[in-house]
Amino acid sequence: MFPKDLKKYKEGTFATIYHSPTHQGLLFKISHKNNLPILRTQFDILKSIDHPSFPRVYKWMEQGERCGYSMEWIKGEELHTWIKKHESDASSIKEILINILEALSHLHRKGFVHGDIKPSHIFVTEEGIKIIDPGFNSEILTPVYSAPESFFGDFTPASDIYSTGMVFYTLLGGENPFEGNLQEILSKKLNYTPPPLNTINTDVPDEISTLIMEMIEPVLEKRPRCADDVF
Repeated sequence: MFPKDLKKYKEGTFATIYHSPTHQGLLFKISHKNNLPILRTQFDILKSIDHPSFPRVYKWMEQGERCGYSMEWIKGEELHTWIKKHESDASSIKEILINILEALSHLHRKGFVHGDIKPSHIFVTEEGIKIIDPGFNSEILTPVYSAPESFFGDFTPASDIYSTGMVFYTLLGGENPFEGNLQEILSKKLNYTPPPLNTINTDVPDEISTLIMEMIEPVLEKRPRCADDVF
């Protein structure tokens, strides 16, 4: 049963998130109509991976037409906000990047792919990073951050590597090089290679620029196949 005193916290594409004054430290994610399978997949993945860089989930609940789960309330900054404050701190940026890759490595070893890595799905907290909303699905693709093969339904650990690299390229470079409609984005991803990150932002060290450019390699066979291959 969901608490009776739920208050809306945030509206998402596939679910609404609530908090409850009588259940401190928890959020309740309730599926929108027809999106139950997406939410159930998220819950099952998060329940099975049990890693500090992913939010804890507690209980799956169904009450009439309402279905969803309870989870820990993440207190931190979204990645894009954090990077704005630390963009000149190369060592901290590298540390966060490594932490994200370590978390993804754990996810991949468990047999899962996130499928929708983007800035709003990564939080930086006092305890470390938190990655939310795993569960690859073509319906939740975010084109500007997605690997080319994902457009064709091919989701692999290397797809998550690409998306992570594109997130950092965008946040450190100031813009995403693949804006446009879906067809334009795909065409660019298949036929255009963005300039090296450190030519756009000269404050980015060569080491980080090189790593990120390797991560956003459009050809799957040339890209690091998993997080452990990046470093």
